[in-house]
Amino acid sequence: MASLSSIQQVKARYDLWDAWPKDRLGKRNGSRYMMARCIAPDHDDANPSCQVWHDGAKCWSCGRLFDIIDVVMLTEGLAFSQAVDELSGNWRMSADRPRAASASLERPDAPPAELPDDVLAQFKPLEPSDVAGLPKLRGLDADMMGLFDLRWWGHKVLFPIVLGGKIVDVHEYCPDPSLASPKMRPRWDGRPKVLYNSGVMNGRPITIVESEKNVWFSSQIGIDAVATGGASVFTREMRELLSRVEKLYVCGDFDRAGQKFNMRVMKEVRRAIPIWWSHLRAQGIKLVRGYDLADFVQENGDAALFWEIVALSETDGMWIDYDLGGDEL
Repeated sequence: MASLSSIQQVKARYDLWDAWPKDRLGKRNGSRYMMARCIAPDHDDANPSCQVWHDGAKCWSCGRLFDIIDVVMLTEGLAFSQAVDELSGNWRMSADRPRAASASLERPDAPPAELPDDVLAQFKPLEPSDVAGLPKLRGLDADMMGLFDLRWWGHKVLFPIVLGGKIVDVHEYCPDPSLASPKMRPRWDGRPKVLYNSGVMNGRPITIVESEKNVWFSSQIGIDAVATGGASVFTREMRELLSRVEKLYVCGDFDRAGQKFNMRVMKEVRRAIPIWWSHLRAQGIKLVRGYDLADFVQENGDAALFWEIVALSETDGMWIDYDLGGDEL
């Protein structure tokens, strides 16, 4: 049985562009990536829906991931251990050589490749009828779905991630808790963390939130918001972008993690003013753990009430202690 380190060494020897079956090659985008037909045996692929990098591939239609071992297993009809042994020796392809220098462009810390339009074209636009029975997205109107280019694929919402005016990735969100945890996830691992909706930073006050879902709902009531994806993924690039905004607020979810989110963002961007949901108690609103901007909008909260909460939060300042004794906070 090959060790993990030896398997990684085998993978590093080959360029997937050279290994991909010649009858399924597609259009290349310079030295960045190639669109090709999928090689999964159960995927009758007539279109180039598979994006191939030098060190891996992703089919945007069936969701399969491939590395050099997967390619050999599928094209040669070999088991995993047989494919590793084959690649450890003198495999028949000219790819049996050190990786090309251009392959370094595909490392996660390098500038990402823009996703082509035909990737997004595979997914149908999200419609109100798609989310009517999903509590996590109920109340999101059609205008917002179009503005953020939200797509529907199976039971997941897909939305583009934009960096410097270019689509660099597509994230997915499953709003039905009976099917999956309703978390935002990248469709392809290793992409850079991006401040979602950074295009709204045009001089108006900006609210920093945890998730993209909160951005969609905040925009619905005229609040400009950007999402970091959570405190743990706050990056230097995000901090630099936010440092240019004159008025900043940070609004985590109503739980201990949200409290930590507020404090983490304030540590990174010291001008950010925390918004504390506990002030809604005075409005007779029952606050349950995890209450967020999306819940606020779904419960008919509007911009006037939001800015009232902001004003009260500014008076309180840096910290509010939460009582987490039960479901109601």
